[in-house]
Order: sequence, then C-alpha cells, then structure tokens
Amino acid sequence: MAKHIVFYVHGMGQHDTAWAEAAGGPVETLRRASTAYAYFADRPLDTLVDVVPVRYDEILQAAVERWRRGAEPAASLDPDNAFGRALDALAGASEQSFFWGHAADDLMYRCLGWYRELVRAHVIEQIAERVERAWAEEGTARCSMIAHSLGTAVAHDSVHLLGTRRWGNASISRTSSAAVTAELLVRRRRTGTCTRGFCR
Repeated sequence: MAKHIVFYVHGMGQHDTAWAEAAGGPVETLRRASTAYAYFADRPLDTLVDVVPVRYDEILQAAVERWRRGAEPAASLDPDNAFGRALDALAGASEQSFFWGHAADDLMYRCLGWYRELVRAHVIEQIAERVERAWAEEGTARCSMIAHSLGTAVAHDSVHLLGTRRWGNASISRTSSAAVTAELLVRRRRTGTCTRGFCR
C-alpha cells in the first residue's frame, strides 16, 4: 500500500536541511504521539507515512546576505550619509539577530512580491516533484500538510496556486507569475538551460 505523504512546512526563522528530523522536531514529535494510539501498536508510523520536509528559508537567507554584501559599496555612493542608518542596518544584517533571522522573513514574504513568488515557486516545486513521483511509482498520491507560523501562509498560497492555475503549456496570460516562475525553476533544474534570465 502506498504511504500517505505528509508535507511539513516550517515557519519563520532559520531552518537547515535537516530541520524536520532534529531532536525534538516535528518528525520525532509525530512518532512519539503515534505511540499513544493502539492502532500503531503493530503498524509503526514510518511504515504508513512518508514525511517530506518542505524548506524555503534558503530563499530568504540568500536575500538577506545579498543586501548585507551590497550595503558597503552602496555607502560609497552616499557621501553625505543621507542613508547612513539604513545602510548600517543592512551592513549588520545577520541571521543571528531576531529581526533578520525571524521578523524579516515575515515582512519579506508579505511585503516584497518578488521574494514571495520565489518562495511559492520553491515550495510548489518540492510538493509537485514528490506528488509526481508518487503517481509514477504507486499510481496514487494521498497527501496531507502540516505547517507552522509563516509556513501556514506559504503552504496555503502554494497549494492554492497548484489547484487553481494552469500548468505545463499554459499561456503566460492565463498563468500567475508565481506559476510561471515555478515552471522556469523546474525547467532550469532539469535541463540546465537559461530561460527568461534564470540560469543554472
């Protein structure tokens, strides 16, 4: 029997590639909770469920790092120090601070459309790849999603786009820019070609 796919989507803050499997993390918590139910006594959770962590933090981390690196050369173009405080804040950007490591994630997703669509495209790609693989291997794909904090908005938006937009050969005029971005990212990854400015 095909396993039930459970997508975990993290919230704001730093999340490395092993975030879901970390001690005390969501995978361990789900396994521990399952032992409280008789149903799982002879059916370990891992034999029934395939947990798929979904990560988007690297998109936002990369943006913060670009801003930090750009602050110093930008300061040389501001001899009167008119933007001193703003440039100082950017120069000190670090994932170690609460603002840049947590609050900025929320602000970037909600207020900066380009980064919001990059995040959605990245999440859509991860979900679509796993579902496509399940269909190819099992002929079916039963899925659930567990999201936390900012991840609830990211998951909602991404699944909404997956379910309401045309994909594949759909014309751009009938497809959201997030869907177009997702298609370009998938094409770039699979072919290594440059498309509309996206290059490997």
